[in-house]
Amino acid sequence: MLNAIPPTGPRPAASGSRGGPNPRRTGGPSRGGITKRSGPRAVKVDKDGDLDMDAPTRPVTRQNRGPVAPSHIPGSSRGGAGSSKLTRASGSGAMRGGPARQHTRGPGLVEITVLGWQESRGNRDSVIDFLERKSVPFLQVGEITKWDNCQFAGSKLSIIAQNAPKIASKMDEDVIMAANPRPSEKSETIKILEQVLAQRYNPVTKMLDLSRLGEDLTLRQTGFFDLASTTSKMFPALMLVADRKFESAADKREAVVSVSLAYNNLKDIRVVSSLAATFPELKNLSLEGNLIPSWKDLDNWRHKFRKLEQLILSGNPIVATEGYKDEAMRRYPMLQMLDGVMLDRPAIKIGVAQPSSVPSQNVAPIAMGADTNIQTTGKTELPLPTKSNCIMDESGVGNQFLSVFFTMFDKDQDNLLASFYDDASQFSLAANTLAPRVHQPGVVIPPKPWEPYYAASRNLTRVYGTQLVNKLYIGPQKIKEAWNSLPKTRHDVTDSKLWVFDIWPIQGLPDISNPNNHEGVGGLIVIVHGEFEEVPEKGGVPLKRSFDRTFTLAPGGGPMNVRVVNDMMVVRAWGGSEAWSPDPVMSAFGEEAIKEQKVAEIRRRTRLNVQYATLCLQENGWNFDSALAAFERAKIGGLLPADAFA
Repeated sequence: MLNAIPPTGPRPAASGSRGGPNPRRTGGPSRGGITKRSGPRAVKVDKDGDLDMDAPTRPVTRQNRGPVAPSHIPGSSRGGAGSSKLTRASGSGAMRGGPARQHTRGPGLVEITVLGWQESRGNRDSVIDFLERKSVPFLQVGEITKWDNCQFAGSKLSIIAQNAPKIASKMDEDVIMAANPRPSEKSETIKILEQVLAQRYNPVTKMLDLSRLGEDLTLRQTGFFDLASTTSKMFPALMLVADRKFESAADKREAVVSVSLAYNNLKDIRVVSSLAATFPELKNLSLEGNLIPSWKDLDNWRHKFRKLEQLILSGNPIVATEGYKDEAMRRYPMLQMLDGVMLDRPAIKIGVAQPSSVPSQNVAPIAMGADTNIQTTGKTELPLPTKSNCIMDESGVGNQFLSVFFTMFDKDQDNLLASFYDDASQFSLAANTLAPRVHQPGVVIPPKPWEPYYAASRNLTRVYGTQLVNKLYIGPQKIKEAWNSLPKTRHDVTDSKLWVFDIWPIQGLPDISNPNNHEGVGGLIVIVHGEFEEVPEKGGVPLKRSFDRTFTLAPGGGPMNVRVVNDMMVVRAWGGSEAWSPDPVMSAFGEEAIKEQKVAEIRRRTRLNVQYATLCLQENGWNFDSALAAFERAKIGGLLPADAFA
């Protein structure tokens, strides 16, 4: 992205009408376009480096600008039909309407093409005026091209810089050079930073992992952290180099969806604030494990990342501040998940029709425990409530299998394999390294926390070719080898809140006792979500992991007459168990409906918005009279911000 250079003097005044031939212009005949010069040229400067202002000037006004000669765009007249392409060179050359300086076309000339202006209600002059106004005071390529796809007089403009260099301003070059304290060419510094970005970018998940930058071997060996004065300049330089890798904002938006700045010892985000300028449309951002104490320390990103959907701040002191979740939702209107937990935003109603506040005489009463998310209009209300285990296991085989499996997995894997696995049983493991995580107090996350799982992992987003076969473990011996390669585990089977499982029947499984039975036999699908601890080899606080495990069970031998057809395990960062805590089931006229009525009445009387009306009631125990009195006190005391009101 091109950054504008500081103004180097006043905008020169007009010395003739635009569109007429310029007697001082050299370099050949007109190219038939509206041109503006860009790139290095010899100009007279004073001792401070500013433009020499000894030449007489006069203010630029509309009267200074003569009509554009139709010959500048062949086949067109001013604002009329003809070529729909408007071309102009841009950079540090003389402004339109200013005194012309004699110069030749240099290698730094940048041609800018503007399409779509003929479909607008404006004309050629007005679109040039529009872009110049938007680009003042710098009129650099980056200032102009950032208006690509903008609306102009009822039409969308397409602005293309044909040969714009990625880093064109002296200011950007200085930022990059200042980041490395060791003498080096600019190209070498850029090459090092490009190498770091390449090592930390995952094109499959579209994630740029900038966590633990202080431990990055490439950056340390090349001296980026040798001096405190240059350490803070490394990240802005990294962002400039990242930005130049993309041709357009759309390419950038498509390529990078998630960024992690976890474990960088950040007390605020000033040193990484340039992330918002480089990747303004991020969907997912992690600041896990830093030292950020309050929202004030994130103010450099205020009104930034307006499309952020997931934010991770766990492991920072900020998570203990009052109103933490509410402030996160206020700052990021599109936020859906905070620290791995879905946010409880107001329900979204699908469909335009809304249920009437007066019950219809033809609608049957809703029984306690019924699904209240289906409204009387037949429309569904989101989010759907979380429900408990789904058990369709009349014989109890699935429950009996689960009651012994995880204890045996921790303590007696040989007996477990002999009891439930045969030569046709399959096991696979996938390490999901991108799942949301929750901070574990007192736990030191190792530098390479997933390394013990990579050898056995069959994550289909990362494994290709023969590895798809090699990492599918078939038979007890191969499965045992895979299990032995994993860290030792400890599952807490005594706390039911840590577990959720679903069991339902399935038909058509292979009948190993009768190969001629083409219809197969019946069995069960068992899906388990839970957590375990990795048993530390040298003591200390164990690291927790969350997991998902899917079993396909069929009739077989062994003590329970059950065989495991397929065992698929996904290991991920610990995310807690709140996600599957069941919501209380209420009738349509239950507690939630009463709360909604109170919120609506508070809003009607006070004109507060939904967020502050709800907060007012929550802080007063949902007592309506107390909440109303608290509002009056806050209003008299001037304690309510302007955005509290609808």
